[in-house]
Amino acid sequence: MSDPLLPFAFSLLVSLPSYYSDHEAPPERAQRLYVIAEAVTSASAYATCTLDWSQAEWCTPIWPASERKELIVMEITQGFWESRFAKHVHEDHCGPDECDAIKLRDGSIYHRARTPWQLQRTAYVAPYWNSMRGSSLVATTNAAYAAARVLSAARRRCGGKPELWISGYGWGSCRVWGGARKRAAMYEALLRRGRLPPLPDPARSEAPAIGVGPSLERPGTAVALTP
Repeated sequence: MSDPLLPFAFSLLVSLPSYYSDHEAPPERAQRLYVIAEAVTSASAYATCTLDWSQAEWCTPIWPASERKELIVMEITQGFWESRFAKHVHEDHCGPDECDAIKLRDGSIYHRARTPWQLQRTAYVAPYWNSMRGSSLVATTNAAYAAARVLSAARRRCGGKPELWISGYGWGSCRVWGGARKRAAMYEALLRRGRLPPLPDPARSEAPAIGVGPSLERPGTAVALTP
């Protein structure tokens, strides 16, 4: 079944600035972003039990079907702010200071966050932890659905405005932090397809680092929710 929201998702993705160190040729970048568009639209259909999943009796929605577009836009917003949809992060090649990296006793680096949505291994993500690595359509769709599960849990817990869901996603707390308001402003602008608020300049080397700062739960502050 064709998805009427796929062109919409793709148009939003290509309108966003790329990560400062990405040097993809335009056709290569467009192809990769189309994979992400397919992933978020497919994941949102499964999350809402719509389109191909509408007749599946076993499908349990985790997001209102009437707000599927909102979920797609929120996933694009979160993916941009968490990783700028950077190519190397999408391909699971995080640097030593990215993706919530920690150094183990043997000197090796372990990345606690994965995918453009910088997901950590919580109860919502664990079923997809090993199948969401890399830039294939299957891996990216699994990652997008895992992100939808985290967003759904944050929305159920925090309710209200988008900045509350974003805070729940980022910190495991419904207390709004400053960055959540910027993300919510972008979400609202993308949802309206209106003028974007000022975005970080991806050409500046001091652009916020990937996986440093708000990203799902910090160690010791996991969300106490039941998936």
